[in-house]
Amino acid sequence: MTTIYAIRNPITNKIIYVGKTNNVKVRISTHLNRTHNPELWKAINQIFEAGTRPVFVLLEKTRSYLGSEREQYWIT
Repeated sequence: MTTIYAIRNPITNKIIYVGKTNNVKVRISTHLNRTHNPELWKAINQIFEAGTRPVFVLLEKTRSYLGSEREQYWIT
């Protein structure tokens, strides 16, 4: 199963990222410790600097072969 998730900025309540993963705990840890996406890392750091944490929202679970399609659905 693949999980589609979003990262929400708790200050603005805006979604700053939508992604997919087969391991939610590992993926959240990766985002919080150092993401490979410089723009996302900057946004996450700004949230931390404001004294709060990004909010991870689980949008849906789907079969692995539908993961990319469902991720695109949530992005658009």
